[in-house]
Amino acid sequence: MTQADDIRRYVIDHKISPACQQDQNMVTVFAREIHAEMRLKAPVVAVCRALDDPEFLKMAGVRLLERSGKKRSPKSKWVFGIE
Repeated sequence: MTQADDIRRYVIDHKISPACQQDQNMVTVFAREIHAEMRLKAPVVAVCRALDDPEFLKMAGVRLLERSGKKRSPKSKWVFGIE
């Protein structure tokens, strides 16, 4: 597995799945938060690339409702709709 796969799996397991279990219809994810929680040594851009990749939407079974912040920034934010 690549680091991008690890990041995507982490977000699915720690953000998307818990939101599904709580019957939420959306979840907000912040690049800085994921980077810190995973204690990544790679720059935060790795989180942004992993979550901006359309593969993540397919993997997670979500749709992108909102993307804000600079393209490759710790302030990047995604709001995903849970289907």
